[in-house]
Amino acid sequence: MSSADDGSGRSGRELFADLYPRLRRVAAVAAPSDLDPDDLLQEALARVLRHSDLGDLDHPEAYLRRTIVNVASNHNRSRGRERRALIRVAHAAGTDADAVDPYPSDLALLDELNTEDRVAVYLADVERRPASEVADALDISTVAVRARLSRARRRLREVLAASAEATSEGGAR
Repeated sequence: MSSADDGSGRSGRELFADLYPRLRRVAAVAAPSDLDPDDLLQEALARVLRHSDLGDLDHPEAYLRRTIVNVASNHNRSRGRERRALIRVAHAAGTDADAVDPYPSDLALLDELNTEDRVAVYLADVERRPASEVADALDISTVAVRARLSRARRRLREVLAASAEATSEGGAR
């Protein structure tokens, strides 16, 4: 068996081709609005392949999902540092940092959730995965998944309610 073979006779390339549609959907959910999901998936795959072939992994889909979440989280941290730096510069220059919305979209509301919460909600509510699979994808316990989902759903309700309230106030002016 070659190192790129998963024991089923499929090469790492064939294995990835089979996993790609599901991983692409996870990347689309995990990716912040300023990062292309295909770029996120490519970066996650590159990181995994630096260490081993896909065929050598016991659970390549779960491993790649976790890597996608990690890469997206790293990107969010970098973006947060950049945003804080821009705010400092705007304040120093005496301008309003909130004057321009860099991501005008209803989907921007999802950016109110952190990457792990977005992925948990997607896997549980959209793909209807059981809590045990979500726990594996996020490398946390099933109890932690249930708590994370509860908090994330509550946060989404709050954000949607605030957005609807702001929209109705804006229309009433």
